[in-house]
Amino acid sequence: MKLQIIKRAHGGGNFPQSQERLVNANRKGGYFSFNSKCIRELGLTNETRILIAKDEESRNDWYVAFGEKLDGMKLQAQGKPTSGYRAQYKTAAIEILDSVKAEKSATFLLAAKPTEQDGIEWYRIMTATPIRKI
Repeated sequence: MKLQIIKRAHGGGNFPQSQERLVNANRKGGYFSFNSKCIRELGLTNETRILIAKDEESRNDWYVAFGEKLDGMKLQAQGKPTSGYRAQYKTAAIEILDSVKAEKSATFLLAAKPTEQDGIEWYRIMTATPIRKI
């Protein structure tokens, strides 16, 4: 037997950044978490609020909107330094996870371009093809 020891990364490390905008829905806490690519491209901060909506005319189309003046849930930073943001939106998280038959959580792509409705930019949560589900 010849074993190669895998060295442990220390501190901030040089981990590759995500190449996709990802949102994770978690059943236990009812959280939606947004990755570092979302932070960079959408300018998410502790002042950002989110709204989550379902298209009533479509079976499984979900959308998220970001803005400081929205009447939604405020994002909370995760990790130090901030590695992501999350907001608790339990009803929506449970409905989305039920629709994709995920027991605990699922990760989805977030659309690159928003759809505008009533002056709000809505990004589609790509629930048809989860990246991961547990």
